[in-house]
Amino acid sequence: MGYKGPERRQYKRVRNKHSKISIKFSEKGWQLVAIINYGLGGMLCYCTEQIKSKTIVDVRIDIPGESVPIKCKAQVIRCDKVDNDMYLLAFGFEGINKEIEDRLKKAIQDGL
Repeated sequence: MGYKGPERRQYKRVRNKHSKISIKFSEKGWQLVAIINYGLGGMLCYCTEQIKSKTIVDVRIDIPGESVPIKCKAQVIRCDKVDNDMYLLAFGFEGINKEIEDRLKKAIQDGL
């Protein structure tokens, strides 16, 4: 498993297995997921629900030291089953504004 072709990402990704974020799958409510890697373009994480490609989800990222979480939309790129109750979820951020982009850049620099 894993992509072996040329790198197509527009933004650098940072590996992180310790941080968690919340994702809302429309009517299913919020779920805490474990981040594998992330960048300005999106994130790769583990989750316990299968979500269809192209689904738009709400994302809430709690940044250590900040009182206001980053909130934005994201589109599911893929969701692959890796275990009985575990999925590998890749999503790209949708329509983030300059303020959110700056906060994400700082979080990436600080190691989220």
